[in-house]
Amino acid sequence: MIRTLGQGVLALVLTAGCGYAGSNEAGDTDAAPACTMTIELASGQVTTGDTVSVRGRINDVQGISIFTWSITHDGGEIAFEDLEPDRSEIAFTPQSPGVYDIVLSGAADGGPCTDATATVNAVVPGATPVPVALSVVPPDGVAIPAQEIALSIYPGTDYALGNLSLEAGFLAQGTVRNAAGDPVAAYVRAEAAADEAPVVEGFSATDGHYTLAFPSTTGIYDVLVVPADPLAAGDRFAAVAVDTIGDLSLSPAITVTGTVRDGAGDPVAGARVQVTVDGAPSAVAVSDAAGALSFASRAGIASRVTVVPPPGAGLLALDATFGQPATLSAESHIEVTFSAAAGGVTVAPKIKASDGSAAAGARAVWVARQVTVAGEVAIGGQGATVVSGHAVLSATADASGAMPPIAVPEATYDVILEPQAATAGGASVTTVDVTAGAPANLSLAVPATVTGHLIAADGTPLAGARITALPSGVAATSFAGAATAIAATDGGFSLPVIAGASYRLEAAPGPGKKSPRSGRVVVAPAAGMEADVGDWKVAPGVLITATLSAPGAGNLAGVYVTARCAACAEDPAWVAPEAVTDASGNLTLILPADLATQDVPAVTAPSE
Repeated sequence: MIRTLGQGVLALVLTAGCGYAGSNEAGDTDAAPACTMTIELASGQVTTGDTVSVRGRINDVQGISIFTWSITHDGGEIAFEDLEPDRSEIAFTPQSPGVYDIVLSGAADGGPCTDATATVNAVVPGATPVPVALSVVPPDGVAIPAQEIALSIYPGTDYALGNLSLEAGFLAQGTVRNAAGDPVAAYVRAEAAADEAPVVEGFSATDGHYTLAFPSTTGIYDVLVVPADPLAAGDRFAAVAVDTIGDLSLSPAITVTGTVRDGAGDPVAGARVQVTVDGAPSAVAVSDAAGALSFASRAGIASRVTVVPPPGAGLLALDATFGQPATLSAESHIEVTFSAAAGGVTVAPKIKASDGSAAAGARAVWVARQVTVAGEVAIGGQGATVVSGHAVLSATADASGAMPPIAVPEATYDVILEPQAATAGGASVTTVDVTAGAPANLSLAVPATVTGHLIAADGTPLAGARITALPSGVAATSFAGAATAIAATDGGFSLPVIAGASYRLEAAPGPGKKSPRSGRVVVAPAAGMEADVGDWKVAPGVLITATLSAPGAGNLAGVYVTARCAACAEDPAWVAPEAVTDASGNLTLILPADLATQDVPAVTAPSE
């Protein structure tokens, strides 16, 4: 359901009990008549410059009633005009866009009433809202499904959304069973065929029972079932209507055979092979001493084969894809041949700190650059179109900086060196071609530094903001590649980074700062050098508030919410706003004020 802000009439904003507490029994002289206070508005959204009439009522009370009003906007008091002698109706004119909070206090027959509150959202004339989707993930234990709420947001304008009621959804329940009728413990994943709803996933227990929470009773999903037993084949159920998902009976499995050999024609024992058939994984096959395979699968069209060699074999892992359909049946035979002979190249370099001393405890991660032709994979004579190879291996240096010998496949590597905290030098990335020989030494590099000042749009330093540097590319594999800093009182920050690596900087202004999260891309300078990004000006933000609830569950605490804007993700400055609802279900998101300048696509919500 797409919710357009400001539509409809806000006839009754709030009712509140007022008067003295107590019974109305005879002889109870302290009792006061009960009363109800309400605020009435024509609409919850108006245009700046228009006059807004607000009426207050205290019902079921005889005698004198007192109305006391307060209107605030952006922290300041707003003047209003009395339209009735008893001040039961007032009027005001919003001059600037944003949220206007109205509070009505009062008394009846001398007894105080509980305050009533209301909100008016003012937008500029001719303002055009843009669509944004809120991705909502309720906490564990709440039987409310993850879902998206499609909204229209006015750029540059604070807005109070009021109560957003989540869909109670639909709980699909059933039992997963194998072809023999026995219950199966498995991972169950439902993905919308048309991408109009979030992925729904869960697990079946040992008794086969599962429960999946869907956003609604409508929708078509593909359901994937992957048994917990690695020797059992998975299955996929295509285009299933939500209200018909129930018991899932796995298709009968077939037995597939095969062989695994290296480039010299020798059998490879201990290789792990898995085939994807019609979107579902087969059982994991492990080759025996003769390189032979035998495993369970579903019959169908094979699209992918993955092969993981045994540890220490010095062979690349294979990822084979079939451009032309390869049919897998009980008569099928899979032939896997690595392009290289087992063994690879043994490497055992000494790791040195940047000052030449031994880098005790340093970690080396060897990441092979992808090899486009790493072997051959065929099913029933039908060869794979692409067989690429990759490898990631790691080892830790001893007290003398010596790394234990490991066999790495013949390839060109990006070697990520990660120091212990006490070691001189920082993480570094070194290119090594082992086909030209094993290196005797590898050295940590002096860190590079990225500095700057984080400031708001008006030039105010964003002290206390958290700035995180996230490496991209091969450096992202490094545990030590990321860096975090807290902006000083002048907004200044300094981040130690891997020399020459590409980074994405993300800034999260502290609580109370009306600035959105922001990002930018930088390339780290050479080792020991500093790159100053200067004044990093964060665009102004707008406050979007709401209260999340669900039928039968009331207000929802601990709900994780992000604002989705697919096209904005192409802008390096865009970082998805995120927040968690508080104990009362209240939500506050800070969005970029210039959201309208982003190329935001229309958001399509599931039809009701």
